[in-house]
Amino acid sequence: MRKRHAGASISRHLRPLASVGLIALLAFAAPAGAALIRDVTPDAAGASGYAVTLVDFAHTTDVHITDEGNPIRAEELKVIWGYDPSLYPDIGWLLYNLIPPTHRDIGAYTALIWQATIASVNDAHLADALDFLISTGDHTDTGLEDELVWFVALADGLPLPAFRDHANRAGLSTKAPSEREALLMPWYAAVGNHDVEYQGTFNSSGVIGILVQGLFYAEDRDYYIENLSYLEDVLRIESGHGLSETNRGCYSFDPTPYVHCIVLNTSIFNPEDKAPLETLSLGMLSRAQFEWMEEEIIRNSGKLCIIFAHHGPDEFAPLVTDMNTKYVSAGRLKERLKTFENVIAFVSGHTHVNRVKAETDAQGQGYWDINTCGVADWPQEWRRVTIKDNGDGTGTLVCRMHTYDPEILTREIYRIWDPVAGTYLDPAYGEGESIREVSAAENETSAAGAEADRDVELPFAIPAAVKDTIVAAQQTATSEDEGGSTAGSGADGDGDEHDGRCFIATSSR
Repeated sequence: MRKRHAGASISRHLRPLASVGLIALLAFAAPAGAALIRDVTPDAAGASGYAVTLVDFAHTTDVHITDEGNPIRAEELKVIWGYDPSLYPDIGWLLYNLIPPTHRDIGAYTALIWQATIASVNDAHLADALDFLISTGDHTDTGLEDELVWFVALADGLPLPAFRDHANRAGLSTKAPSEREALLMPWYAAVGNHDVEYQGTFNSSGVIGILVQGLFYAEDRDYYIENLSYLEDVLRIESGHGLSETNRGCYSFDPTPYVHCIVLNTSIFNPEDKAPLETLSLGMLSRAQFEWMEEEIIRNSGKLCIIFAHHGPDEFAPLVTDMNTKYVSAGRLKERLKTFENVIAFVSGHTHVNRVKAETDAQGQGYWDINTCGVADWPQEWRRVTIKDNGDGTGTLVCRMHTYDPEILTREIYRIWDPVAGTYLDPAYGEGESIREVSAAENETSAAGAEADRDVELPFAIPAAVKDTIVAAQQTATSEDEGGSTAGSGADGDGDEHDGRCFIATSSR
């Protein structure tokens, strides 16, 4: 039985630097008005004098819980044509062959992978407590309410309702974990394209979505059509986990006194004042969200800000230009984020690839763009992100990749019948094979990323206003430990001029 972690107080994370070191730092501070460059160096303006863990969280994304064999899935589609169901065209077989991304060979195991990932995150939490977990979208694969319920139920330890009785072309149905455990820390969710669109590609209210609903065959068609998931369904998930019908998937929260998290919804494809949008899985950011985000960052100038979304800016629909009055272009978003000194990272998923890069201008002003691979596909990992103040005016964003253990093994031979050739295809895998290796065979192994995309330590400059927050929290914690008063510092900074931009280094170690 796992021992639940009781959490940790602020004072546990605070460790004063040697007084002599701080005095020396202040004595040799950078000249007033000196510009920071790519290689971030100690600076008295942001030096709190305390080494503090500002936040420590887990990032999962693209879990893709899949209801295998669901007749509305693209690779299973049969089209109503005439009066004899046995003669209905098997369009799904054509799509299965022409568009491999319509399916994954390990789709029946996605719930087991998510449960194993939850156990891995819990193990890490019990060893060293996490503040929260965030899953940045594509919780489902087909875009079904049933899949969404499974995703949440596994994370929260709720009962798993049974999927409908159907199987995929290999005769497999989605497998339910025999052993269950819920996440031991608070968790939050963002909205992904697969959660609100037909298999993450076509708007369920658009032309293709309507054609599928009107023409596909199943014995209980109405059930499958009504089970398609729309934004309103995602916003009503059990316990919310940050989402609500009021915030439309765009919200913020403070996991610690030092950090402000901003969650954007880049998958709103059915705006109230426009026809359904078809982006073919790419993201969109409304101008209203953009302006709200700006206000959130400015209002929380004394905290480091982290932006979360399913799509990173590089995965936005390219047709949106700076002239658009409803949506914001990727370039506009990037350039605006570079102007804030307290924005240090944009964390996203969607690409199923581990990637870390510095989004900076020529002077090294900007933020870290962090993309994490999908839980469902090779290499089936999650990322731990620990953000620290080093006490000397510099901070470090520490990334560590994790995965589940032990390996999940296949339980049967995966063999597909070819209705055209009248024979079986070569088996995709046999019994007792590693699910991870099966996934590697049908995905680009480069998705694991290079060294610089995985276990890295990314420096950034601590803004003076954030330093003040840290000092105030440390003084409060010290006073509480000593049984004294809980007065904060009330400092307004040292008067140095700042242009409002965050400076980070492009190298990692």
